[in-house]
Amino acid sequence: MRPCSPGLIPTSKLRLCLNRARLTRARLLQPGAHEDHDVRIRTLRGVLFIVLVAAFLAPRALDAERAVFRSSSHTLSLFALPGETITFDLASYAGLPVRMLPSIGVVADKHLQVVLHDHRFQVAAPRQPGIYGVLLQEPAPDKKVKPLPYRMQVVVMRSADDAQSGVLNGYPLGTFPSSGDGERWRFERPRGFVEITEANRNIPLTDHFRLGDLDCKLERPYPHYAVIQTSLLVKLEGLVDVLNRRGLPGKHMKIMSGFRTPDYNREIGNETTYSRHIAGDAADIFLDRNNDGRMDDLNRDGRVNRRDAGLLLSIVEGMDESPEYGALVGGASAYRANASHGPFLHVDARGYPARW
Repeated sequence: MRPCSPGLIPTSKLRLCLNRARLTRARLLQPGAHEDHDVRIRTLRGVLFIVLVAAFLAPRALDAERAVFRSSSHTLSLFALPGETITFDLASYAGLPVRMLPSIGVVADKHLQVVLHDHRFQVAAPRQPGIYGVLLQEPAPDKKVKPLPYRMQVVVMRSADDAQSGVLNGYPLGTFPSSGDGERWRFERPRGFVEITEANRNIPLTDHFRLGDLDCKLERPYPHYAVIQTSLLVKLEGLVDVLNRRGLPGKHMKIMSGFRTPDYNREIGNETTYSRHIAGDAADIFLDRNNDGRMDDLNRDGRVNRRDAGLLLSIVEGMDESPEYGALVGGASAYRANASHGPFLHVDARGYPARW
């Protein structure tokens, strides 16, 4: 499984920047040049700065759900269409030495065949949409208690081609926008949709989040359908881990809003055409240790307000700048309370930083 690209620079733009840098350097080194040493250094630094900014702001790869991230969650969900091959790099995900992989015990759903190829586990998605599990067990060191196994959830989606006029199996999905490859937001229409039913909505996608947590709040009979990205799930689990280590109740994180259909997104007053909620890689979250349905007093100032959401925002910003979670960089914003909900944090994994 290939790692998430930290950023892609259009080849033509990068070549142009580098050529300009070479020309600038050549001119500065010509005999008789009038620029002094300080001007030369400032110019070269300016060109280098432009190249680095171009690298930072360039559109990023959207194949994040196929990428591998280090995570503390022992449950990972990967999404595929029927018949596709899923590759899982357990060594990178769990921080295991490659030499240990042949000794990993595999217990898979009867519909799955798991093979180890090129230091990665591969499995072909069944033809029938659904959720299929694979347990990957590390051997016990020196006959001690076995470590907690890793569970890979193979989530087989319904193809987007199955939807007719924005409706899939009676569920109104609506029309999804699409942008070109060169656009800043790099929004792409979904390839498929996860089926959510009364029977499977409590199936865990990660250690702390269930399938139903990401369901659209649109009130319709089951089955429902949603777009869910692995990148969002891993980022949320990473945030849970960071919060717990800082003494905050990360394990009590609640998702107020996950996936939204385009129509539902407009119905609740969101006028953003390219909302990350309809892309499946965004969630509105809050911490709720006392289960009162509202944000806790995280900064312990005796009040629950936007500052508590702002504390979460500062932590997410640190994650976005870190080597561990930088590949999951995205948008984030703290919101104040209103009549219908308490303060909360929007967080997503769109592939480039955004604040508002």
